[in-house]
Amino acid sequence: MQKNQQLLDKSSYSYVQFINALSSNRTKESYTFFLDSFLRFAKLGCDQLLELEPRKVQGILISYIIDMKERQKQSPNSMKSKVAAVKTFFEMNDYMEINWRKARRYIGEFYRIAEDRPYRRGEIKLLVESAHSLRDKAIILLRAYPKTPPLL
Repeated sequence: MQKNQQLLDKSSYSYVQFINALSSNRTKESYTFFLDSFLRFAKLGCDQLLELEPRKVQGILISYIIDMKERQKQSPNSMKSKVAAVKTFFEMNDYMEINWRKARRYIGEFYRIAEDRPYRRGEIKLLVESAHSLRDKAIILLRAYPKTPPLL
């Protein structure tokens, strides 16, 4: 198979079933990208994938999740989004024999990448000192305290 060969045939019945089940254009765009990523990993087209027996598809899916986790070092939330796209593809094509609960167990637990915490006094002071206008200083001070109502 050539490296640049297109595996996602957008004219195939299975892809049309999948894409028409999605309402948002943004979701269509991202789910198409995620499905294409899965198909490239599996080295199969949409229709070829649906012709495989469920155990084989389950194995490919679990291998894909392990690859995202170990080789690509993706976060569990990223993996959940990609698996959701693949799940939607199979569900819209009435391929219901995959054990999704088992597959999700390979994803792992959620962990925070960014440290969510309130600003410290020194950080607030630095922000205020670097603000150029009185308006910017007021906004920084208003937003620095958690009980301040949100700005519109």
